[in-house]
Amino acid sequence: MTIALWRYLGFGNEQMPAAGLLQSSIYVRMLATGNIRGTVDPTLFVAGGIVGAILEVATPLSMTGLAMGMILPPNYIIPIALGGLARLITDRKLGRKWYKEKGMLIATGLMTTSILTQVIMSILMTL
Repeated sequence: MTIALWRYLGFGNEQMPAAGLLQSSIYVRMLATGNIRGTVDPTLFVAGGIVGAILEVATPLSMTGLAMGMILPPNYIIPIALGGLARLITDRKLGRKWYKEKGMLIATGLMTTSILTQVIMSILMTL
């Protein structure tokens, strides 16, 4: 269903990159062809893994966050950073208990309305 939505409703464009699906296509190509060399440069792939492992152990940085920052376009990264900043401020001023009781509901509502709005807008734009 995701592939059909991506193909026929415009998912996967600059507005909605479908990063997980794009990354999965690399693995599917490797499995289908049985050849890693035709799909990715193995030296860059292994070097990225080594650097990521070293940085994960040696620094407090999250390599998942760093990788998502490299994959997703800025129109996704800036809101994620602002959300992290809002969480930091509310944790300091209102405490972590407030987030578990009320903040998580607010964040879930924001995400749900955003996703529904993007899906509806994509459908309306194709009609």
